[in-house]
Amino acid sequence: VLSICFYWIVEELIISSAIRKLDNDTGNSVQYLIKDMHEFVCDYNRHFKCQIHFFDKNHNLSLSVPNNVRDRAFFHFLPMKIKRVELEKFTGEVTLSIKTLPSFTYFFLLLMLSLIFLFPIIYLSILISKRRELNLLKLNLELEQRIVDVSLQVAHDIKSPLAALEVVMDDIKNLPEGTRELTLHAINRIQEIANNLSKEGVEQNKTKKLLSSGLISNVINEKRIEYQNKPLSIELIDKTTKLIFIEVNESDLSRVLSNLINNSAEAMKYNGCITVELSSNESGLVLEVSDSGVGFPEKILLNPISKGNTVGKEGGQGLGLYHASESIKSMNGTLKLSNPSSGGAMVEICLPNSEPPSWFKGELVVSKFDKLIVIDDDQSIHDVWNRVIGQSHFKVAVEHFYSGRDADRALQDIDDSTLVLIDFDLRSQTTGVDLMEKYKLTNVALVTSNYDTEEVVNYCLENRIQIIPKQVVSSIKLI
Repeated sequence: VLSICFYWIVEELIISSAIRKLDNDTGNSVQYLIKDMHEFVCDYNRHFKCQIHFFDKNHNLSLSVPNNVRDRAFFHFLPMKIKRVELEKFTGEVTLSIKTLPSFTYFFLLLMLSLIFLFPIIYLSILISKRRELNLLKLNLELEQRIVDVSLQVAHDIKSPLAALEVVMDDIKNLPEGTRELTLHAINRIQEIANNLSKEGVEQNKTKKLLSSGLISNVINEKRIEYQNKPLSIELIDKTTKLIFIEVNESDLSRVLSNLINNSAEAMKYNGCITVELSSNESGLVLEVSDSGVGFPEKILLNPISKGNTVGKEGGQGLGLYHASESIKSMNGTLKLSNPSSGGAMVEICLPNSEPPSWFKGELVVSKFDKLIVIDDDQSIHDVWNRVIGQSHFKVAVEHFYSGRDADRALQDIDDSTLVLIDFDLRSQTTGVDLMEKYKLTNVALVTSNYDTEEVVNYCLENRIQIIPKQVVSSIKLI
């Protein structure tokens, strides 16, 4: 483009110079006019083709030089083709139309000139661009360092209230089972977040096998309490067997689900219904979070999830969906957005199933036992066991105890015909593990909500004791 501009400028200068010279020439014959214009304009070294058209407006006289500069003989015979009277009258207003095509050599020289001219401009622009990139990189590094500093400070400052919560944990043992579990879950989540912020304890990308139904229900219960004063309902529909395990980062998945529910709540102005549905297929676990809002904008559905695409939130930075998508990808899962025909918005998360951990007891062998001892401080668990045993065809006696002290005599006289189902947390100084060690129990299963606690899991693995999470007692298969 620059070469063409140079060519246009040079030719305009040459033509203007020729016209000025002809204006000063006393000769006004067509012969000299054409010949001089040809010598000035149609240079064989510069042009591959050149065409000059003359038009006398007063005398309606029009002449054209052929479109071939090599035919010089044309100019010698041109005056002979015009009547003498016309030559004498050729004094009116003349319009010149000149069309040229540069030769390859001429255009190549102009191209080289353009490159030489552009080189310093390009070089300076590259320097300016690199300097901008360096400045942006420097700003990003400073911002990231500030974020790290704030994260470390938050992690440091949060340890004091966490320590206070751990001190008073013994005081919450008299709370109902559900409330106690939710409180412990919230404290554990705060501890995990603090560990991640300070990069201490568990690694950021560390995964473990978790019971999907237990993890999801804990988050749902937490969000229900958070929004209990809002006209907002959060429903959990579990269509699975409740025995599906997934290998994920617990903190990341909990954060993703919590943020998705927050997004739906904010989009609906905290007035509506949010449904979390669990199902399974051949690929694994399917988690659907849907709401009764207005749905996703078309631009969000048609484009890949990226930073900066906020959805109906004032002051939103568009980071929630992007971070959720990246977190699910790191767990080998997928995240999809859609607007169901029934209305609202839906986020579908698919995660691959995992083999159950070695400590998990999905089947309970009761056929070879005559008696079943249940030790748990929660009446609802006793009711569940009565219902599970009552609905089966096995004839086994069930004895219920609500503390280790109540079960002392029964455990002292225990034999191989008795199976013991014992809770870990008995709301006393003595735990279920303490009772197992004290009475050397072999036919035993630990029934607890603390199935994902590292201390409990390690003990059970070392002593080959299996665990039944309380959340799945009703789904346990009896054989």
